[in-house]
Amino acid sequence: LDQFKISMGLPPDLEVQVNEEYVEQFRLTDVDLVEMQDALNLKLRLARDPNKTPSSASLLALALETRAMRPRVERSLAGFKSDHGALRTALPVRLKWYWRLRERPDLREIGMGADAFRDEDLNRVVAELNATDERMEEQFSVYWESLDDIVASAQADPLNRIRGRVSTSLNELTGLFLELSLAKASARLESIVMKEVRVETEYALRIASKKRLDWMNARATLVDAWRQADLARDDLRTDLDLVLSGELGSSALGSGNFRPAEGGASVGLELDTPLSKVLERNRYQASLILYQQARRQYLAFEDEVLRSLRNFTRVAKLNQLNFELSRAAVRGAIAQVDLARLRLSEPPQVGRNGQFGATTARDLVNALNDLLDASNSFLQVWVGYEAMRMRLDYELGSMKLTENGTWVDPGPILAKTPSRWKNKN
Repeated sequence: LDQFKISMGLPPDLEVQVNEEYVEQFRLTDVDLVEMQDALNLKLRLARDPNKTPSSASLLALALETRAMRPRVERSLAGFKSDHGALRTALPVRLKWYWRLRERPDLREIGMGADAFRDEDLNRVVAELNATDERMEEQFSVYWESLDDIVASAQADPLNRIRGRVSTSLNELTGLFLELSLAKASARLESIVMKEVRVETEYALRIASKKRLDWMNARATLVDAWRQADLARDDLRTDLDLVLSGELGSSALGSGNFRPAEGGASVGLELDTPLSKVLERNRYQASLILYQQARRQYLAFEDEVLRSLRNFTRVAKLNQLNFELSRAAVRGAIAQVDLARLRLSEPPQVGRNGQFGATTARDLVNALNDLLDASNSFLQVWVGYEAMRMRLDYELGSMKLTENGTWVDPGPILAKTPSRWKNKN
């Protein structure tokens, strides 16, 4: 952040506030749910330690504190339903995006055709989230009832029974929290959509030639060089001058006493051809050289803009593909975390003790780390795509800024002429 402030010409000790609303949709984890998970893990350790909870009253206090979390849990469930609703709203856009990816010729050439982005896969994810929504609400309802039963019978049950029931209940709630967190992450993941960029190179080049100020300056520089050459060429034209001269003479003794015999007159023609205009010819040749240099610079400028726009088209298609592949990677990482969670919660097999395997907990930690890495890669692709859209808006000469210097997002940049890009002249 300090390096960014220096690049903006600001002192590194300047206090700034980072606005996270721009990437809020990529916050796949619920902060409140994570805080409750940490608090629940602490309660679970206390419930399992007889030295920390030596009496039934201390275990009952843990159960009551857990029951007090219910309003926060219900808010998290409501947030999941909201994310689920956002996914249903974004589903038509996602299906349309899948169709465009399937129809891309470059993806067909490398074998990524109809089997790569199928509507059935997306519909299956939505159906699974629908089932998870109904199941989570029912599971939490059953859990709160069982917790109320533990609280009601805490005074009558023995200490060991209370400790076992409270520990089991807290462990069950931990699993529910993790499942709810994964469900919310999946719903948010699938509801994120990209703003489309689909501009034909020739059309974009015409827009840039009309809107870009530096293009206008380059064109004016070329025209100015042409005018200078044209003016130098005018100096090479043949000049024919009519020369008239005369004088009046007078005697040496009488000033002002003019005599016709002592006067004279002459008339003549002066012809100045291009062959004799060495200085003008050299100046004209120099202006022609300058014009050719300006012309080549202008053509090089056009070629560079064209190359940049062609590169934007390729990068946009690449980022659109990488975005969906990164989404699939996050989806797979969520599935791995869910699988590791199920392995932790499954009952022991017959004839074996109830201890976890040597790699069970490690698999869950590795799965969570993989989920974090996949989420960061997913966000990185989206940030790169948004930066590309901003640069494309600038390259087209259509960029607009607010009074605070903030970029005004033009929305999808399509091949169809947007009203903002139309030449009002």
